[in-house]
Amino acid sequence: MPITPFSKKPMSSSMNLPFGWEEKESNSQPGRVYYINLTNGTRQWDRPSIDADKIDNHAIQVLHILIKYKDCKHPINYKTNNEITITKNDAINKINNIKKRLLTELRFKNTEAMEKLFRQIAFEESDSSTYIKNGDLGLFTYGQVEKTFEDASYQLKVDCLSDPVDTPTGIHLIMRLK
Repeated sequence: MPITPFSKKPMSSSMNLPFGWEEKESNSQPGRVYYINLTNGTRQWDRPSIDADKIDNHAIQVLHILIKYKDCKHPINYKTNNEITITKNDAINKINNIKKRLLTELRFKNTEAMEKLFRQIAFEESDSSTYIKNGDLGLFTYGQVEKTFEDASYQLKVDCLSDPVDTPTGIHLIMRLK
């Protein structure tokens, strides 16, 4: 860390951030930092390179269910802290079965009912740390999540479900809210 000329104390790396950003340490991944856009509340893993108020604010919100598999990045279930042992094909099948359940149980109901059931399933089944928030990632914009996940999220219409989305962290089912 750089030393300020007046204090002899290391400066926080947050001092070198573009205007409107704050750096925080992840609770789910100690030692890893993320960045908060103080103008709109969005969060991202990648260090920002432009001022927060200059970001394209076409933010969207999605829910997701993540099923990890043994060869994915960090194959640990955040809820149980157990190692993941299923195969990639098993993870895809599990996501497809969850999607089928959502569509079957909610065939004649509204999107509000689908969102409620999706949140319940995310809490019960997701291997992601977002299970605690019922799969809700909050608002995000371009460049804040993994590219494959971002593309799938932006291509979805509001209140629609994705097909299985394969990322380095596992297989996702996404429901776009905004």
